[in-house]
Amino acid sequence: MRSCMRSVLPMAAVFVFILSFGLAGCAEVRVQGQMLRPAEINMAGYQQVTIEPIQGQGGDVITERLKQSLAEANFEVLDRESLGQRQREETLEKLGQAAPGGSGQKITKAGVLIKGKVLKHNFTQQVHQGTTRTNAGTYVSYCTEGQANVEVSLQVVDLASMKIIAPKSVQARETGRTDYFPSPPPMDSTELFDRAHASVVADFMRAIAPYKEYFEVTLYKVGSVPTNDAGIEYFKSGNYADAAREFESALATAKSQPKVEPKDVSRITSNVAMAHEFSGDSERAIAIYKEAVRLDPGNGAYAQSISRCERRIRDVRKLKDQGVPTAAAGAVSAVGGRGE
Repeated sequence: MRSCMRSVLPMAAVFVFILSFGLAGCAEVRVQGQMLRPAEINMAGYQQVTIEPIQGQGGDVITERLKQSLAEANFEVLDRESLGQRQREETLEKLGQAAPGGSGQKITKAGVLIKGKVLKHNFTQQVHQGTTRTNAGTYVSYCTEGQANVEVSLQVVDLASMKIIAPKSVQARETGRTDYFPSPPPMDSTELFDRAHASVVADFMRAIAPYKEYFEVTLYKVGSVPTNDAGIEYFKSGNYADAAREFESALATAKSQPKVEPKDVSRITSNVAMAHEFSGDSERAIAIYKEAVRLDPGNGAYAQSISRCERRIRDVRKLKDQGVPTAAAGAVSAVGGRGE
């Protein structure tokens, strides 16, 4: 029989790591950041989107979620009836028979149709039995693990050419568990299907609209250079220009003190680079990260930061092509910190 007990070992391991790191005189501050990523395809030339009801089980729910997400992404969403009306108006206009009071809006030059079919929509569950021992005796307990599986095939069709410009297959697997004593009732699949529907729509939206991506970065506290802490506080509050100034001052102090180890100098150098990265100057940040690598080649986080900045430079170009204003395209911001 499979046990449903959870291990507590990982939490203990994390505690030991943080404690030992703090004793070494340097602590890591984890900061969650966010940036805008470009869509897979450039939809800047299309303002109007018509959604054909998604066919298959769960298709009605996915259709409504998709309409809402498209509206939130600033697309003009039309239903099938509105599309037909505008197509008829355009036909009459071409024939010189435009009806008075028509909408006068074109759809063929800037419109797409989204259609699709649900390929998979099922739910599976398994019941596992375990035992719990107490002073009063041994008891049998159960846990139920469930999984909702959804797969949808979607197409974006250019209404002017009737060509498919973005075929996309999206799928999601959402899992959950419940614990019971003494006997397990069937698991309610509603929540898992809701999460799976939301996941496939979010996945599809990343193909056609710019989206936010969250990531985690590391700032370093260096015990031998306490002035570095002021930069961390500015950074966490979103004041990256002042953070860069404080980090650069701390770096100058570190370089002037022989007792500060090269690894600690490299950590403050990385802090300087990150302040410039979050200020939107990826090229300058790359140059400074490379200096941190030179001081401490063994720190793999620096190489990851360089790769992130290089990708950011490419992303900004794509975002501008997709109609995103320059300031928004280059913005990177912190949304939370932990680990002190």
